[in-house]
Amino acid sequence: MNRLSSSLTTVAVLALGLSLAGCSAPGDAMSAGPASATPSLPAMMPETAAPMASSKATMDAVAHSRHGIFAGSGDKTLAGEVTIEGTTIEITGFHSDEAPDLHFYLANGTDDDAALAGMEIGSVSSDANQMITLPAGTSAEMYTTLIVRCDKAKVVFGSAPLA
Repeated sequence: MNRLSSSLTTVAVLALGLSLAGCSAPGDAMSAGPASATPSLPAMMPETAAPMASSKATMDAVAHSRHGIFAGSGDKTLAGEVTIEGTTIEITGFHSDEAPDLHFYLANGTDDDAALAGMEIGSVSSDANQMITLPAGTSAEMYTTLIVRCDKAKVVFGSAPLA
């Protein structure tokens, strides 16, 4: 319920912002002065069609976004957040213990076996925000967790459950 409420709020805010932005575009029929204060419906339609189309695309992307918060595993330190929208994975506020070979894995679980059964999506840049784009034809929808694993030591440092 919390995820649904958050998604609906985000969609409402984005739709309102896009609607308002369409109302005040420079050079629109409303900004020409008092003589054109009431534009005809056909004059308004071309300007409002594009914001409506992009609004639907934005709402579709937001409706499919997923979010998670990293937590360390065992004695490992791991922090940060992940947001997945379509094929883009954004990692923010990331911090982990140092290791020689950290990688991100999309998986269905939190242990080493889950990481190996999942999909490796990129190397970790310690203490940095990251954007990862999944390869064409790849979807994160089937996975429940983003794992951070040291491939050299074969140890999971932690994970973020995706909701």
